[in-house]
Amino acid sequence: MKRTGRNNGSQLTRLIAGALFTAILATTAATTAAASPFVDYDAKGSITVTYRDEKGKGVEGAELKLIKVGSAVDDGGNAVFVAEDAFSEYEKELNGVTEAGEGEASLAAKIADIAESQSVPGTTVKTDSDGKANWKDLDLGIYVVINTSGAKGYLTIDPFLITVPRLLDGEYVYDVDADPKPTYVEKVTTTTTKTPPPPRVPQTGQLWWPVPILLCAGILFIVLGGVFRRNE
Repeated sequence: MKRTGRNNGSQLTRLIAGALFTAILATTAATTAAASPFVDYDAKGSITVTYRDEKGKGVEGAELKLIKVGSAVDDGGNAVFVAEDAFSEYEKELNGVTEAGEGEASLAAKIADIAESQSVPGTTVKTDSDGKANWKDLDLGIYVVINTSGAKGYLTIDPFLITVPRLLDGEYVYDVDADPKPTYVEKVTTTTTKTPPPPRVPQTGQLWWPVPILLCAGILFIVLGGVFRRNE
């Protein structure tokens, strides 16, 4: 009977230990899955940029150009960017980009300068009535957004980099939103000052009636002069 009690106690201990071990494994697996989400490289994504004025209201009519800078590829279970030919010199720096628009202003400006100097093609979209510009059916990768024309000539957005997908709260998001901070440019109002014309000198009317009298007087003096000469 005593042996039976010991055996029952050992079996119970083993069962409890097994249950705890299983729980630990399950927790570890869940943590690992959350820390290393899976990227679906066959998926497509989208980018939506909202263009706002100084009061936070969406502004219509701004032109934004989206240019692909690099493609996302699988490198032994890690997602890396392979730069397009025009931007190959910055491939290492591109792989350090983690969030769009955060601490990447200098790199984005360099990428934008190359894109402009080499006329790299992209897709230009105008913001709608809500101030939104949207690009759909995008390949996974890293992109640069360039403000080619400010809305009504007042606002500009500095170039910024954005990735598709973006890792947020441990999950990859394929439809990415961006709300960059614009740089406000004061409206310059040109005032044209009209120079008043110089004062006009009043013109007096020309008098023609003395002319015949003076003419006749001249003729008379000539005749009288001839008469006096003869008398002499």
